[in-house]
Amino acid sequence: MRKITFIITCLFFSVSCFAGSISGGEIIYDYLGLGTRPNSAKYRITLRIFLNVNTPNAEMPTGAVLGIFDNYNDTRISGSPFAASRVNISPVPVKNSVKCITTPPSALNFQVGEYVVEVELLYNARGYTVAYQGVNRETSFENIIGIQYDGRNSPPGGGSTFTCTIPGAIVVPGRYNNSARFNTTIENICKSSSLSYDFSATDPDGDSLVYYFAEAYNGDKAVDLYSSPPANPPYKSVNYKSGYSGTAPLGIYARIDSRTGLITGTAPPFTGNYVVGVIIYEFRHDTLLSFHRKDITIIVSSCTIIEAALQKTYLNCKDYTFYFSNLVFPPGILTYDWYFGDGNHSTASEPIYTYGSSGTYTLKLIINKGLACEDSAIAEVKVYPGFTPDFEALGTCKDFPVQFNDKSTAAYGVINKWTWDFGDGGTAIFQNPTHTYSVAKDYTVMLAVTSSVGCWATSTKILRIDNKPAFIMSPKDTLICNVDTLRIAAIGTGTAVWSPNYNISDVNSQNPLVSPDITTIYKVSLTDAFGCRGIDSIKVRVVDRVTQSGDYDTTICRTDTIKLRLSSDAIYFTWTPNDGSLNNTLVKHPMAYPLVNTTYKVVGKISNKCYAENSITVKPIPYPNAIADDVSICLGQSAQLHASGGSIYNWSPNIFLSNANIPDPLVIKPTSGVKYKLTVRDILGCPKPVQKIVTIHVIQIKADAGPRDTAVVLGQPLQLNATGGNDYVWLSNNSWLSNIQINNPVAFPLDDIEYIVKVTNATGCFAYDSISVKLYKLVPGIYVPNAFTPNGDSRNDYFKPIGLGIKSLDLFRVYNRVGQLVYNSTDLRRGWDGSFGGQKLDPGTFVWVAEGTDYNNKKIKRSGTVILIRL
Repeated sequence: MRKITFIITCLFFSVSCFAGSISGGEIIYDYLGLGTRPNSAKYRITLRIFLNVNTPNAEMPTGAVLGIFDNYNDTRISGSPFAASRVNISPVPVKNSVKCITTPPSALNFQVGEYVVEVELLYNARGYTVAYQGVNRETSFENIIGIQYDGRNSPPGGGSTFTCTIPGAIVVPGRYNNSARFNTTIENICKSSSLSYDFSATDPDGDSLVYYFAEAYNGDKAVDLYSSPPANPPYKSVNYKSGYSGTAPLGIYARIDSRTGLITGTAPPFTGNYVVGVIIYEFRHDTLLSFHRKDITIIVSSCTIIEAALQKTYLNCKDYTFYFSNLVFPPGILTYDWYFGDGNHSTASEPIYTYGSSGTYTLKLIINKGLACEDSAIAEVKVYPGFTPDFEALGTCKDFPVQFNDKSTAAYGVINKWTWDFGDGGTAIFQNPTHTYSVAKDYTVMLAVTSSVGCWATSTKILRIDNKPAFIMSPKDTLICNVDTLRIAAIGTGTAVWSPNYNISDVNSQNPLVSPDITTIYKVSLTDAFGCRGIDSIKVRVVDRVTQSGDYDTTICRTDTIKLRLSSDAIYFTWTPNDGSLNNTLVKHPMAYPLVNTTYKVVGKISNKCYAENSITVKPIPYPNAIADDVSICLGQSAQLHASGGSIYNWSPNIFLSNANIPDPLVIKPTSGVKYKLTVRDILGCPKPVQKIVTIHVIQIKADAGPRDTAVVLGQPLQLNATGGNDYVWLSNNSWLSNIQINNPVAFPLDDIEYIVKVTNATGCFAYDSISVKLYKLVPGIYVPNAFTPNGDSRNDYFKPIGLGIKSLDLFRVYNRVGQLVYNSTDLRRGWDGSFGGQKLDPGTFVWVAEGTDYNNKKIKRSGTVILIRL
């Protein structure tokens, strides 16, 4: 025992130097023959560890620690744990299952290391579990999350545990077994593309293998970050993220073939690492021998497979129309060719096709026909419309059987399968079953039917289960006169018995006639075909006449509506006149909206022999009228409001008003437009108020004489252009203007001058503006300063030309000392700020050139130097 402990300790220190991350693993055992002890056998245990070489610091461990446990009580056997030596490292073959991939993924680079130890095990009843455990799984996954163990955080993968099961005498009497072993190939997988990943295995004994997805085990019982003696079974599953599980590690659209181990379907839509675990059930002559497990990291890349992919079967049981599309949408598909199996063809990418008749057709899709990356897929199309599920339920009582009858129809084939869900946990698979409910309430009943041509659909209905049969009393409690005869009824299915037998035509009829002369309660007992019985009653109140009153007159505002209130014990009512001013002439309290004085008469009846008459007069009075007009004024003026149409007036809001409670208040110099709400009341007619919005428009004219300051040279005409109104007058003395009563006169100033313009609009509002003109007694030219100081003090910060008598600046460029262009513009208003390429230039001398056109269309060219000064 000391020797074993020493070996494990040395191995531990060797493995603890391993900084890489395990990508998966599997444990295999092989029977080597009888052991040296009685009733024992020798086994070779092989641990396979898979490693993604592309991960940071990836390095295969030099050894591994294996534990063996008795399956009877999950205890560690004598001599365990065992040190397994690494005997081999080899690359994992990459299987390329597709020929055309867009944006190919990085090359997969996996290694598999094999660690071997030989052990001698006693032949026991339940066999053994062999385990390897560590927390060094890949560090980032899309389908699982990390865990906590011993108070410490593991990497996101949550660690790993790999196991295998050696069967005992219970399942392998008299013979020893060799485990199955998975193939070691890996494959490129592209997100959202069709999936085909080989997870198959072989068995040395020729046993039958059945494959299922299974939970991968975490390493939460491990005690160090790399490798340690494994803890006793059972082992915990890794934690799966939402949308994934042990039975769906790649999502709901990926599945594994239980016979072949081939994973097919659609890959996940997100790139990254996915832990996939598979368990093999090993059978020999229909006897389950053992379980064998493997999990590995599958990498999903952002590539896309250029392929044709269809559903296995398309089925339509409603009509003849199908919507077809390729199940994946990669770039690189240039053409589509659809063959619908009936001789027709389409080149649409997503055709909508209607078949001409029912039947089963073979659909074929070819993408990129005759081109690179051509691919095809076929599918079965079943067209069998006219399939309608339906059923009825007879009986509604608890503790009594309810008969369910299938009423589904199929235009093609026959309905040959029924599945009933009665809503209380009960089910049936017969066509017309019965079911008994024990609680009175609503149940959701569903029938699923399947036809011989593959159609499947459901029908769902709400079934009310009560304590008595479903029937309705007609009428409800009612009133008759002592001279009348009334028909009463228990509307439902069953046998009726009425009581008392007093002035009733037939106590065994479901709808007898009664003619009581005093108030009587008639009870009925109704028994349905299943023996369920219910009791209900109708109270017939008897009077000798109709009691009715409502003779009062009323006044309303014209166009208003009023409810005519009548006190009456009658059952039926008729109002006149039927002139459209009543919403309903046959109800007790109709709504009336007369426009003229109207007398409404009403006849209230219990029967044609028993009735009463009354009348109500309604007088409509006109509403007051709110009359007032909007007003427009100039800014700074006051306005007079004028209202009429009533007796009492109110204006709101109470701003700028001389008095808010008179019809003609003064609005005193409002500073902006105001909307007043005028409320008018009348003390002589209708007391209800009417309202109107009255707007005060305050017009503010803005005069604009053009740029505030400008400069010209002697003899240069200056075009003025004022805006803002309809009429213009220039007020400057000695103005040198071509016309002082237009908005755009031409000026020929002989000296400095300020031009003032008065601008008037159509309503008479006016305003003033001015423009100052500086006259230079110079020839037209481009004048440029010889220095500037761009320091942000708003003085001399920009270097720009001054154009006197210049109509346009055609070119202005600045160069540094090596001839590099640092500034270029044709805008006289802009200037250079001393920077180039976003960086401030150092002080120095720069060369400039300028070209322009003066007001006489003469070209002017100038050049010189400027000094950039930094203060």
